[in-house]
Amino acid sequence: YNTQNAKEIKGIYNEQDYLQIQPKGKYIILNDLDFSKESGKKYSFGNKNLIFEGNIDYNGKTITTLYSSYLFAYIGRSGKISNLVLDVKMPDAEMNHWAAGAVFATNYGEINNLQVNLYNNIYNTLVGWDNYGTVSEFVINYKESLYGQHNSYAFYSNYGKIKNGYIYGKNTTQIGSINAGSGITTTAFLRTNCSSRNS
Repeated sequence: YNTQNAKEIKGIYNEQDYLQIQPKGKYIILNDLDFSKESGKKYSFGNKNLIFEGNIDYNGKTITTLYSSYLFAYIGRSGKISNLVLDVKMPDAEMNHWAAGAVFATNYGEINNLQVNLYNNIYNTLVGWDNYGTVSEFVINYKESLYGQHNSYAFYSNYGKIKNGYIYGKNTTQIGSINAGSGITTTAFLRTNCSSRNS
C-alpha cells in the first residue's frame, strides 16, 4: 500500500479499480458497483493497522454488498466518505450472523450523505459498530419487514456525533427498539435530529 497523501482524485470505474484503494487516496466512484457476488471481506478495506485516511466521493452511485462485509474496518480522523447509496443483502444462510455493520466497524472520520437500503431481514448493527467521528445526513430504508433475535440499531455505540438521520420502512416494530431512541444507537451521546417511522 502507498501511505503517501494523494494529490489527485482518481476515478473508480469497476470492482477491480475499487480493490486498488490506498489508505490516503482521493477517489470518485463513476459507476454502480456490485460486491455481493463475493463472500467474505474481499472488498472490505483495512484493519486497525491499515487505517483509511483518504477521501471517497461515491457520487450517488449504488454499491451492492453483503451484510457480513463492511466497507471499512477502520476510518481514521482524516477519512471522509460522502454521497454513498448502499444496497445491503444478507444470504439466508447468514441470518444468525453477528456482524459489525454495513459501512464500518470503527469510524473516527466524517461520513456525510448516506443512504442504506436493506433488502433482507437483518438484525443488530446496520451502519457501523463504534462511531467516534461524525455521521450526518443519513437514511436507512427497510425494504422488507425486519425480524431478528437481537435489538437492531443504526450504530451500536456512538461516542461522536450522529445527526440528521432517519429510519423508515415497513414493520420495523417487530424488533422493539427500532422505534425507540435506541433504534439509532445504544448510546445517545450527541445524537441530534434523528427519527424512525413505520410505513
